[in-house]
Amino acid sequence: VGIGTTAPDRGLHIAGDGNTYVKAERTGGTGAGIEVKDTVEQWLMQADGGTGNKGLAWYDMRTSAYRMFLDRSGSLGIGTTAPEAKLHIEGTDGADAILFTYDSGNLEHSIFTDFHDGDATGNTLKFKLSDSSNSGQTTVMTLNGDGDVLIGATSAIGGGNPNLTLSGSNPYIDMTESDTGAQFHWDLAGSNFHHVLENDNAQKFYVNNALQLTLE
Repeated sequence: VGIGTTAPDRGLHIAGDGNTYVKAERTGGTGAGIEVKDTVEQWLMQADGGTGNKGLAWYDMRTSAYRMFLDRSGSLGIGTTAPEAKLHIEGTDGADAILFTYDSGNLEHSIFTDFHDGDATGNTLKFKLSDSSNSGQTTVMTLNGDGDVLIGATSAIGGGNPNLTLSGSNPYIDMTESDTGAQFHWDLAGSNFHHVLENDNAQKFYVNNALQLTLE
């Protein structure tokens, strides 16, 4: 069927010189939209004034579930019809909340969520990057419910309850004072802890695994 055209190339083809719209309106209640269906999938995109925050919904009719919801304030909910932020993702415990892929999915970066009611330490947010072999991901940083930051580790090392844990073949911390440019460097090499003043690249002291302090 062609409206405004004598050569329709779809089941329904509407053409016009200016802005061209299709309008579906329900005058006696809420819910008006467009349904699309093939032999496998069936979806409904509708104005939904009777659900959640009220807005535009993408509804999976095959599974009877709302998949995405854009409310009237401009907040987008994925897995929720009542978004509480500009982007609100209601996910599954222990799953990638956000996934970035490249090269047909061979390289993946992700933000991974893990929720545990009643256990602050078990509530974690993990940042994962593709490893060098392209065969998987490596967790590069973990934040947990105790306020700990774990870099290169997934749990605190050596007992206790540190707020910052670094793990790696040669973990180190660099600090720079922006006004003067003074730089300090701490690293753990073998069994020794080193402190280096970067301005003259001179090691100032180190502590070995016997807790012996050497000044240089």
